[in-house]
Order: sequence, then structure tokens, then C-alpha cells
Amino acid sequence: MKMTRSYLAFAMVILAAISMLFIASSATASPGALIADKPTITVQGTEDFDYGAWGGWWIRGGSTGVAFTFTGINTAAIPGSHVRVCFNLGVTNHVNGEHGLDGLVDITVGFGQPLNYAVANVLFDNADPTNHVYLMTGPGSYETTASILVNKNYIQAGTLVIKVHRHTDVKDNLPAAPVCQDKPIDMSTTPPTVPTGCYDFDDAHTVHIYVATTDASGTRAASGEVTIYTISEVGGVALPVDKLGLLAPYIGLASTITVATVAAAIYVKRKKEKQ
Repeated sequence: MKMTRSYLAFAMVILAAISMLFIASSATASPGALIADKPTITVQGTEDFDYGAWGGWWIRGGSTGVAFTFTGINTAAIPGSHVRVCFNLGVTNHVNGEHGLDGLVDITVGFGQPLNYAVANVLFDNADPTNHVYLMTGPGSYETTASILVNKNYIQAGTLVIKVHRHTDVKDNLPAAPVCQDKPIDMSTTPPTVPTGCYDFDDAHTVHIYVATTDASGTRAASGEVTIYTISEVGGVALPVDKLGLLAPYIGLASTITVATVAAAIYVKRKKEKQ
């Protein structure tokens, strides 16, 4: 009986080790090598702010979004099936230029191209993790970060267009920034829960978006504003979400080992008893 328990425990250890191996491999993928940077910029709608005075575009007021066009991408040299598109753009709210805000945007991958799809409610997460919101003269930051995974099949003839969509807003100064203190957007609900009193029409898609440019022409984003990276396939991006489905063959193998081991132990025990 002790031998049977020992074999059973051994088989369970094997099964647990296999499970941990595959669960660990399903972690979020990390950026790899830089593929593309400094895309060209096209602002849709009525641009509210002259890029010349600010070294970039403030996309606000009647602007409905901004498209970033990457060209000359060699998909054959990209390992794996996906790339990571990273955003490091500025976000603010109202005319008083509040710092520290998060924002929600919708993104179209392949905008204006034959192959395209939309990603709704992408969180532009402010660099300030406490979600404090400050007036323009305060210590907060405009900088936000976000990233999405894109199947490289959507890079068409070496070109990928990514459009960031926003909703138009009213040029006003209210509500003032202190009303918005410590009120993050709750992404755990569907749709995301947006705090009241922080955004025009309580709509986080109305945030102003800032894109730094390389020069006064304003036609190309500065380095690091929107970038494309390879990703580690070990991160599980191209693997099924169903971990149990992924582990099924290994669970079956471990179960077979367990049954065979127990049966052999019982057979040996009974044979000894008969002797």
C-alpha cells in the first residue's frame, strides 16, 4: 500500500510540474526588438491646436482622431505571428490642461486598408499610478502608455496604419481638476466604468491627445511616440486561452502513468500475498 501511495504521489508531482510549466508560459508577452518608429501623422477632423508652437499636435475640439502610418516593414523578418504596437502619447482634458488623467480611445488596425478591424476602449494609462489629477501648473504628467497586439497579416505590402479615435469635446474649463482626484477608470466592468465629473459628458473618449513631432512640419511623430516591436511567442499570445484544453494531452499522459503505476503496484502486492 505504501508503494502504491508513493507511485501515486510521484505521478501527481509530474502532473503538477507540467501544469505549472504551461501556466507560466501563458504569461503576458514582452516587447522584443524594435521594428518601426516615427510614423507619419494624419489628423482627422478640425485640428484645434497649431503644432508649430508646441512641437507637436494637440488633437482636441473638433478632431476625431489621428492616424499613424508605418511603411517599409519587412514582415518576412518578423518572428512569430504577432507584433506589439506601443503608444506613449500625452492625454489631458478641457482647456485648463489637466495633468494625470487616464483616457479611453478606440483603435482601428489597418485604417483605410483592405484588411482592418477595430479595438474598443483601449486604456491610455497615465504615468502617475495614483490617478491624481492636477491643474496645468501642478506636478502631474500628461504622459500615458498603452499597447495592443497585432497579427502581422495586417501589415499589408509593408504598411500598417493605426488610427486612434476620440470623441469631440466642448472647449470649456469645467469641471476643474480637483473634482477628478483619485478616480481611475474601472476596466473590470463591461463597458468600463468612467468616474463622473471628470470628462466632458462623462465620456473618457473626449480626452485631448498630444503627439510630439520630429520637426515643425508636424508630419512625422517623434521617436518613441508610437512604435512597433517583435514579441516573445513564449508569452502565449498565439496559444489557446483555454489552459485545460492546452494541457489535455499531458493530463491524459499523466493519468495513464498514474493508472498503470497503481495497477502494477496492486499486482505486485497481490502476487506477494499469494506467495
